[in-house]
Formats: sequence, C-alpha cells, structure tokens
Amino acid sequence: SLPTQMLETSLQLADTLGDLELFGQNRGEVDDLFSRLDAVSVEEANRVARKFYTLENLQFLLVGNAAKIKADAAKYSPKFKIVSVTEPGFSVAF
Repeated sequence: SLPTQMLETSLQLADTLGDLELFGQNRGEVDDLFSRLDAVSVEEANRVARKFYTLENLQFLLVGNAAKIKADAAKYSPKFKIVSVTEPGFSVAF
C-alpha cells in the first residue's frame, strides 16, 4: 500500500525506498503502482473481495442521525442496532 500522501516529501520517499529495499522489491513498485491499480477489473476486485470477505459476521458502521438513515439502513439489512453517541464508551473531544 503506497498512498500518494506517503510519497510527498523527500523523507517519505526515502523511507518508502528503504522499505522496498528491505523487502527485496524495486522502484517499479512505486513507479508502476497506479498503472497496476488501473489494470484491475471490477470482476477481479470482486473475486478477491469475495475470497477474503464473507457475508457471515459482516458489519457496517453508519454514523448520522438515526431517525433519518434508519429506513435506508433497513434496505441493506433487516437486522441492525442503533447506539447513541451518548451511551458509555463514546467520548467527544471539544
């Protein structure tokens, strides 16, 4: 994974190149990243996603006004839980 924001400064680039050397990879890993990403088809991405991510125990987290998004959430799953941000375990930094 080489997001572009990790390649913006000379220090970040040097760090990335060091990692490539450490793991026996070459500069092409950076230079060819976007062309390799563009070459992935939707079908191939879906095949890999289905291989590693199953529907059992699949969970989504939706953040918003529960009253407004509840109907939309119900379209994707009849079973869901609403947890208020005021419940224990949530904290809001001001």
